[in-house]
Amino acid sequence: MENKFINSIFTTFIGLGFLYYVYTFFDLEETDFRKIFNLVEIRLIIIGSVIYLFSHLIRSFRLILMSGENNYSYRKLISEQFKANGFNLLLPFKLGESYRLIAFKQFFGSYTNSFSLLLTERFFDFFAIITFFCIGLLISSADIKVFENLFYISIALFLVITLIFFVLKDILLILQKNIILKKPSKLNQSLIKISTSIINSLDHISSTAKNKILALSVITLIIWGLEFSVFLIFYDFLQGNFDLLVLLGVAVALSTFLPNGPAGIGGVQLAFYIIGEILGSSEALNYSLIYSFFIFGSGLIVACLLFIFDGIRGLFK
Repeated sequence: MENKFINSIFTTFIGLGFLYYVYTFFDLEETDFRKIFNLVEIRLIIIGSVIYLFSHLIRSFRLILMSGENNYSYRKLISEQFKANGFNLLLPFKLGESYRLIAFKQFFGSYTNSFSLLLTERFFDFFAIITFFCIGLLISSADIKVFENLFYISIALFLVITLIFFVLKDILLILQKNIILKKPSKLNQSLIKISTSIINSLDHISSTAKNKILALSVITLIIWGLEFSVFLIFYDFLQGNFDLLVLLGVAVALSTFLPNGPAGIGGVQLAFYIIGEILGSSEALNYSLIYSFFIFGSGLIVACLLFIFDGIRGLFK
């Protein structure tokens, strides 16, 4: 009972900490909202934020389909999905995934199962990003040398994830054979136990994914299609260029792997700057701040509110 109370207090403080950090980082008192709404109508910003959040709701259903299990609360899983997204938006290099591994253990039974699901999700995500990237490059007639270089980098990342996804099991089996030949020790026993757990998790997730590969691929393309459609709110900035919309979406997606500030500050600005240079626009930075502030910001706010709500709810249970 005492541990539950402490956990609820801690969860509430995480939410309040999120909220305070967002408020101070974005400097709400100094923000010129009139200038922002002169660039993009408020109704379009709201629609874009709703589409972005909806794409993360669909991510939750993809996770349910991928796990092949249903002995947990869907509401809690969806809540944790949005919280994990909040941590990812707050921390650079996708370090927020560490929260995801810990939080999702309660649904999937172990950290190794959470890791295997995360690896599978990222495999499908990169598959979708590469697909959209190819489409953008094929239909674009702009001078996009920088995107060609970015394409090679993204292909390299995709190959690394694919290699891990398909070869990790064999690497672990080889490791186990070498450990067995060595003198028994607590460390060796722990390594065998952990590697066996990961192998079993990979077998289970791979088996489930193979049986539903078409459905998972379609859902993933829908997820990223929704995320990229958010950039339609910047139709004036993009001057009606659909190819640049796709390439901007890809650049922003890949920028999350950079050491950014909260809400992608830094990487998002770089992505918009590249497109702005192609279009000859001087407003690229302002548009990028709208995306960070309102689109990614909506994900941070939802995470804040869910932490606070779950924390307070736990206190009165």
